[in-house]
Amino acid sequence: MPDVSYVAADVLRGRSHAEIQAPEFPPTVAVEVLSAGDDRRDVAAKIAAYLGSGVRLVLVLNPRRRTADAHDSDGTRHLEPSETFEHPALPGFALELASFFAGALDLIR
Repeated sequence: MPDVSYVAADVLRGRSHAEIQAPEFPPTVAVEVLSAGDDRRDVAAKIAAYLGSGVRLVLVLNPRRRTADAHDSDGTRHLEPSETFEHPALPGFALELASFFAGALDLIR
């Protein structure tokens, strides 16, 4: 189970409330937030499982380094703190990594 998941509206359209509450379909996007004890092999296995089940994008956030890795069927894109993340799986969405991590870290201080 990912830390955060997103299901696009077109995937939900036409489904009953019960189908949405207990989905038997993959999310559009799965987000994993790395913590100090995460094993690379376990994270790699999760990424492969998510993509293999039909997830269009797996975004792995590294709060310590303030970086992200975007995994999809085309491969992996590494993003540094100065970059803005955008992806076709999330049309109209842009995430400025530096601002995101600064705000997220402020919440836990």
